[in-house]
Amino acid sequence: MSEKSELPTEERHIELELSQEKKTECKNIVKTINEFGVSQRQKLFLIQLLSLELENREVMKSVSEACSIGQTKLGSDKSIISEPVKKRILLKD
Repeated sequence: MSEKSELPTEERHIELELSQEKKTECKNIVKTINEFGVSQRQKLFLIQLLSLELENREVMKSVSEACSIGQTKLGSDKSIISEPVKKRILLKD
């Protein structure tokens, strides 16, 4: 172990792969968030907040920086009213 006294992976309960059940649960969380009618800017902010909860610092920084870049690319539109969400059908392979 390193000087930082990090816990071994098995003690930190890090999942290396998500089960189908966990993936479905994640999709349901996204569906619930989308039902609130959040804007693109809010979605990026939520992703950035979630990234701050990641244990891997490098991954956290990468995701957080990508969200910051995304916020910048959205331009100066600061409206709080989002466009109506279009219903989509997702096809499974």
